[in-house]
Amino acid sequence: MQVETIALLGETIALLGETIALSGETMALSGETMALSGETMALLGETMALQEVALDSVAIAITI
Repeated sequence: MQVETIALLGETIALLGETIALSGETMALSGETMALSGETMALLGETMALQEVALDSVAIAITI
């Protein structure tokens, strides 16, 4: 009985280790996702700035 308990405890500890490892991977992926989200927002900002320049160019062309 004691040997079975020790074996189950070992399995529980191993599963806990796997859970912690998966949690770490999840956090890493979450960090990568946030980084990509930041890059996407930066690109969106650049796109909006370029659109503004394009609109200014059109406005200048119309006034000329």
